[in-house]
Amino acid sequence: RESKVEAFETAFEILKEVRDSEQIKPDAYTYPAVLKACQKLLGNNENSYAHVSKVVEMCCKDGMLDALFLNNLKEYLDDDILCKMLKHGESVDSVHLKKLPNEWRRNAFNHKNNYENRKSKGKGYRNRKLQI
Repeated sequence: RESKVEAFETAFEILKEVRDSEQIKPDAYTYPAVLKACQKLLGNNENSYAHVSKVVEMCCKDGMLDALFLNNLKEYLDDDILCKMLKHGESVDSVHLKKLPNEWRRNAFNHKNNYENRKSKGKGYRNRKLQI
């Protein structure tokens, strides 16, 4: 158990370093990956909620909340804990991305769109023959 906690703490420290870096920034897959690490390494209990809450806070502050992260949260957390973390007083069934503050998701779609654009632009390179 202790090694799992240490592994998660390492992942969390790396997340903080990425957020503070000038060279790289978290993208649409960073926060879901850290959330999954929390789920797999710490389980679903009172002690893990403090870590999850910090990850949610960072994700929202960076404007990276998206459907993947929200769905992972819904799978991981009990309904009342999820509503409390998202400051959403209604039921989990009513927690939808568009009902949450725009500020929390302001950058998530830009990152995905940039990734898709880069991916589609690079498709032709694999099939090109080298001209000598």
